[in-house]
Amino acid sequence: MAQQTNGRYVVGSLSCDDAITGFWGETLDDGRYLPRRFDSENEANAAIREMADKTLEAYHRGNMASPSSVDDFTVADASSPIIATMLEETFPDLVQDAPSPTENHPTP
Repeated sequence: MAQQTNGRYVVGSLSCDDAITGFWGETLDDGRYLPRRFDSENEANAAIREMADKTLEAYHRGNMASPSSVDDFTVADASSPIIATMLEETFPDLVQDAPSPTENHPTP
């Protein structure tokens, strides 16, 4: 399990036509399942490269039918309205974790 960071970037899985089909997630210590966040694009790209290297090793050992490639993933800015909406749809715990409208703007 992991501690959630407030990083701005997330990793998306790509389809063969380069559409984002999902995001990397992680289960936190408190049991919530949230998107895995990175503080920089470089950090996210390094995680993609590491994962691709590990799947290639597993492929060579005969543990995978085909390895993942860095081209199978993309780094996305979680503050983008489109990405934020996709994250909310993919991670229901993310929506529950967000402040309610009255918390952001108390009524007089």
